[in-house]
Amino acid sequence: MRWGLAIGLVLACAGCGDNRLFHADASIRADASDWDAAIDDSIASDGAVDAPIDAAIDASTGQLVASPPGCDFGFICIVDAKDCVATFTNTGATATPITLAITGSDAGEFSVHETTCTSQPLAPGASCTATVRFSPTLVGVRAAALTASTSSGSTATTSLVASDGSCTILHPQPLALSFGSATIGDPTAAQTFTITNSAWTKSEGPMATSLVGQMSGDFEIVADTCNSAMLPAMSQCTIDIRFRPTATGARGVGVYVMSTSGAFVMMSASGTGTP
Repeated sequence: MRWGLAIGLVLACAGCGDNRLFHADASIRADASDWDAAIDDSIASDGAVDAPIDAAIDASTGQLVASPPGCDFGFICIVDAKDCVATFTNTGATATPITLAITGSDAGEFSVHETTCTSQPLAPGASCTATVRFSPTLVGVRAAALTASTSSGSTATTSLVASDGSCTILHPQPLALSFGSATIGDPTAAQTFTITNSAWTKSEGPMATSLVGQMSGDFEIVADTCNSAMLPAMSQCTIDIRFRPTATGARGVGVYVMSTSGAFVMMSASGTGTP
């Protein structure tokens, strides 16, 4: 009898203009031990549902939930930047506008690079994202917080933690090339330096390549994709060099690559000239 009455409640209130269907449905999900009290308390003398069974079940105001609860950017070079994406979900029953704020003593090192949260109210059950960028300007550990807020006062926070230091973002492989022995005037086969821009987001360039040292005339750059190039983040360029000795004995040269940003790297090449 009790179960039949509960089902009848849901059907009878299908046309209600308020939240009565929601409350009746909530009563069906209640524990069996609470069933009799829920039904008795929720039915008026005219048989209509006139009050929530439990105010805690009414989620019309909702809550924001943040994921992940924290962003750890790890170690970043001062000249670099790195992103972390935070997701906020509206668990309420009504759409709500969202505002975002970064707070904390190091808030100036972080910024909301892009977001889908503030363009329109966030629908019930929907999620939006905020991409936070860490762009360090000082050496040390940095911390802040990204907070999303609704017009009803609900908030969700993602902590932001990072460390930074002074370092180069151009990395050569290998650091040195050895051409062995070669006859004066005869060129060797070319060997290759590969330069990697290890930055997460920052392009480097334009770059300039040069041979430096008193013996630079004994070496030749035969192919170079680094010189005058913009090197995107996490990409590579190559320098092909060969040895053509002009004199006998040990010969060597520095291979220098510099970006207009000030980032640079130095490699070396060596060989021995023979008669």
